[in-house]
Amino acid sequence: MFKKIVKVFSMMIVAQLAFMASLTSAYVFQNKTSTKESKLSPGVVHTQETYKTGSVMEAVHMLNIDLNDQFTKLEIGIPNPLNQLKTTSAFAKENSFTGHRVIGATNAAFYGAGPVNLIAENNTILRYGILGTNYESPTQKPVAFGISKSGEAIADYYTTNLTVKPAGGNTITINGVNRNRGSEETILHTSAVSSTGTNEWGVEVVIHQASKDTKSIAFGDKITGKVQSVTKIGQGGNAKVPKDGFVISTHNTAARTQLANIKVGTEVTLDINIDQKWQDAEYILGAGPLIVKDKKTHISMPEASSFVKSRHPRTAIGVDATGKKIFLVTVDGRMPGYSNGTSLQDLSKLLIAKGAVSAINLDGGGSTTMVTSQPGSYVPKMINRSSDGFERKVSAIFQAVSVAPPGEIKTFQIDATSKQLEVGGTATLSIKNPIDIYDNPYQQGVGNVTWKVEGNIGKMEGNKFIATKPGTGNIVATINNKTVKLQMRVAGSASDIYTDVYTDHWAYSSIMALNKDGYIQGYPDGTFKPGKSLTRGEAASLIARGLHLTTTKPNPFTDVDPKNFAYADIAAVAEVGIVVGKKENQFFPNDELTRAEMAVILNRAFTLIPKPNQTTEFSDVPASHWAAGSIKQLAASGLTSGYSDGTFGLNRNITRAEFAVFLDRIFKY
Repeated sequence: MFKKIVKVFSMMIVAQLAFMASLTSAYVFQNKTSTKESKLSPGVVHTQETYKTGSVMEAVHMLNIDLNDQFTKLEIGIPNPLNQLKTTSAFAKENSFTGHRVIGATNAAFYGAGPVNLIAENNTILRYGILGTNYESPTQKPVAFGISKSGEAIADYYTTNLTVKPAGGNTITINGVNRNRGSEETILHTSAVSSTGTNEWGVEVVIHQASKDTKSIAFGDKITGKVQSVTKIGQGGNAKVPKDGFVISTHNTAARTQLANIKVGTEVTLDINIDQKWQDAEYILGAGPLIVKDKKTHISMPEASSFVKSRHPRTAIGVDATGKKIFLVTVDGRMPGYSNGTSLQDLSKLLIAKGAVSAINLDGGGSTTMVTSQPGSYVPKMINRSSDGFERKVSAIFQAVSVAPPGEIKTFQIDATSKQLEVGGTATLSIKNPIDIYDNPYQQGVGNVTWKVEGNIGKMEGNKFIATKPGTGNIVATINNKTVKLQMRVAGSASDIYTDVYTDHWAYSSIMALNKDGYIQGYPDGTFKPGKSLTRGEAASLIARGLHLTTTKPNPFTDVDPKNFAYADIAAVAEVGIVVGKKENQFFPNDELTRAEMAVILNRAFTLIPKPNQTTEFSDVPASHWAAGSIKQLAASGLTSGYSDGTFGLNRNITRAEFAVFLDRIFKY
């Protein structure tokens, strides 16, 4: 028996592993379940997509950046000092100002005591020489993203050649700049730092009289200097860097043998080079691994690695064949039921499908972040969901920027202190969210507004509207020949009972009749809110009062607080089956009631008798719909004719005014 159990259990494990393997290997960006696209600026479009394959769900955000637009740039955002961390939102907000508006951004570089790998701007090296050394490291190979001197984006391998050569000696490869020295490494320390910060277990050569200030070094530099001093193993460490020179610090066996015997005064040549396609680039930022090359999946680290195969939140950047269109992508993860995350193989296929011929993985996991600014805003906000539950600080970002000059106004909105007034009432008007033709905030002449009134309902005094006659009209604002309208309603006078129910409101008589009979009440502030959607709790109260229902039984629903105004009424209508719970032991009292639900409730609550020759068919109510019978009974009783377009509005929320009219008609039935 025991052997049989073990065998069955083993088969279950094998089946489960096979299922998980198939799930991992299945491409999860085929079955798209939703998509939404919004234009953030003339050169930047944000796309939001969701996918579902089996039990795997994916939430994707993508910035499509078109460098063909003359005012659209893709830049790196880096801190000063370089090892400082900030959130992507903070970086983007700090870098967003008039003439330089950050449209969208994602996290970029990996971090390890500072940004990992290479960062250079206009050839100047800001960070150099930290490549991953273990099997799971994403930066095992030198790959980077950058903008070339001709303005095209590049996502590819790079080859650097930083060397130092003493006169008459051998060339020594430099592994890093201004960072800690590792085993078998040779590090260059420039005058940008005061000392090497090393221990005594290396050889350090101090060079002065440099032919160039080394505070900043750049690709293409050839710098000569003379040996000032040599410190051998066990003699010191932490050498001071001369202001007119640099220090070579090495633990490399061959290099330290050569440098330990170098003579003071020997000329040393420092060469700093990078392969031609990267020379004179606007910027270069190292990341990894490369995941797309020549429009094919190409992963520059072992594909059997768990870093590659596992599903995680990811950030990536891709480039199309022209080098002018860039895809910045985030895929959320570690949130079952929302987004599981993606493997690098699947991420590469997604980018290829979007048009990328090359792409690089950026820092992911809890760092995966995308922020965007809506048209007319300088405030970038996070739009994806962090697996950490908060926005993590990062070392660098990629930011899509609009550098457009001030343009003509394209659109704006009118804001009013009130859109519904009595005769004699006033409303102060203002302009909000003005946007120019480049989708940047419009800031020229917003105060120069021409106001007028359409519909003979009042007059303007400056930016103040004065209501003079009942009716509906428009407030018209014009800025530089661009016109926008706002509808304004003027009523003769408000009722004595509710300040927001006017005598000419279409539901006025029904609301007043139900109030008089004690069936409906308003809010403590004196309003009725006729246009507000009716909740399930409010519907229960209205039905219970209308039918004079009471109960001595406790409310059976766990989500209805005893202090809720409708607690007893919900218990009463539920007891007789008029309004029931949506789930076991749950009523959802604050959920808004649809017109379909309303029809069913009214049919349960009241005896509706069809009238002769009273038939109405609604185009949006199929015979198979769960509420079709109740809606048909409501129409046959002459209580509704639907909307003017021939629909009933099945899924529209019913307003407090509409429900009041239905109840009033039934009570007068």
